[in-house]
Amino acid sequence: MIKAIFYSKFDTIEGKDLQYHAKPSMTYILTTYWRTGPKVVHQVPDGAIVPSPTAPSQPPFLTFSDVSFFVIPRQELCGNLLQVCTNGYRILGYPICMKSVRYDRNEFIFNFCIVLAEEDDFSTYKSVVQKVADLMHGLEEQNGFLSRDFSKSGEGKIYSLCEMLMEDLNNYCECMIPIDELNTLNIKLFPIYPSPPAVKAWQVPLFTLRYQAFMDENWDLTMQRIVPHINGVNSVRIISILADTDFSLTCRALRHLLYYGCLFILDIFSFSAIYAPTAQFSPTIGSDEAMQLECARYVNLRFAPHPPTGPPS
Repeated sequence: MIKAIFYSKFDTIEGKDLQYHAKPSMTYILTTYWRTGPKVVHQVPDGAIVPSPTAPSQPPFLTFSDVSFFVIPRQELCGNLLQVCTNGYRILGYPICMKSVRYDRNEFIFNFCIVLAEEDDFSTYKSVVQKVADLMHGLEEQNGFLSRDFSKSGEGKIYSLCEMLMEDLNNYCECMIPIDELNTLNIKLFPIYPSPPAVKAWQVPLFTLRYQAFMDENWDLTMQRIVPHINGVNSVRIISILADTDFSLTCRALRHLLYYGCLFILDIFSFSAIYAPTAQFSPTIGSDEAMQLECARYVNLRFAPHPPTGPPS
């Protein structure tokens, strides 16, 4: 979750000038002219980065002077994803350095940064800061969108952009924000799942949902052939034999379903093994009739949509 967004710039008079930011894990844009010192111009929520007279009760999340060197770095570090952790927060940024005679000292550095709680997963936000930086770079080249903005604190297009970006990503995990007649900021946060484990021949896959609800005729042919044989009884090797599919392709298709949480893997049932309930049986299955019926549907073949069949002899 984003804590705040702010935009900062470095002026040849004001210094590193933090210009816009917005609240709930932290996101910010910063732009730089070479002036004399850091200065926060806009912040959302107000007072999240530096103390503000309009929000005296809002303590800053961090000390901006401690991280300003990383937020607006030297030119050699521009064009790279940067992150720094301080005071329990993680700052992600992608600084851009633009050179032109129209700027003071012939250069303009800006950076759009996202600040999250340090322990939060930040992998999905890496592409966000880069995409926003690239968009702002294009807008600045077209019409000086950043360098010509002299709005007061809490006003203007950049402030509104930061505010809407933070609210939409926190509430909906996506945003579509019009910038002008030709440009729109489109961002969607996609979850990143861990790589599924390798599938072994003796393991037994079991669906966590009814595959008929999402199966499509455009599916991979191997997937279409193996799915009807996944019933919680057949092992991976038997499924491959029954579906008449290559074993390696069968394993790959099952890993694909594992990746999206459509099934999980069980150990094969062995008649030589000894099975016994654990101490959790009584307070869970033993006292929950609905769960007992659900378990019956898994273990009683009469309830199975496709009775299991063994490999051809």
